[in-house]
Amino acid sequence: MPNIDELKLKSRSKKFEKVSYRPWEIDVETPKNPPAIDHKEEHNSSNDLLNHKELPSENNIDYTKTLRALFGLQKSILFYLCNKISHEDSQYAYTFAFSIHDLVEYTRSTKNSIASSLLRLKQKNLISAHENKPGRGGFASYRINKDFCKFLRQNSINNP
Repeated sequence: MPNIDELKLKSRSKKFEKVSYRPWEIDVETPKNPPAIDHKEEHNSSNDLLNHKELPSENNIDYTKTLRALFGLQKSILFYLCNKISHEDSQYAYTFAFSIHDLVEYTRSTKNSIASSLLRLKQKNLISAHENKPGRGGFASYRINKDFCKFLRQNSINNP
């Protein structure tokens, strides 16, 4: 087994030598004037985007496709919300204030699954929160597109 003195001698014999190929030590001259950018290609690509169909908006949503994409708990929550309409304006229908416990009784599901389904409906821009009080004794009121709500009421035969 080597002595401590021998190990010290070996470690002192190897000294760090600076290597010249390290990338941060390379002196590269950068050009002072950046190369010119050809904007003609960018204009052509923007014209191609303008020739495509319009992006979907609330006015031209295909409600049947949207309804087919919904299933299970999300669909039953939307039917529940459309049956709890308190008032309407020119574009939206607003629900009465209700608690999650009401949805638990209606859907026979858990609070967590209802909360995640409501979040998914918000992410799909089908509903949005109008008024709410989080926490104990909490309630919520939601806003739904009026035309979509009428479409759901007409197709309420498919309600699970």
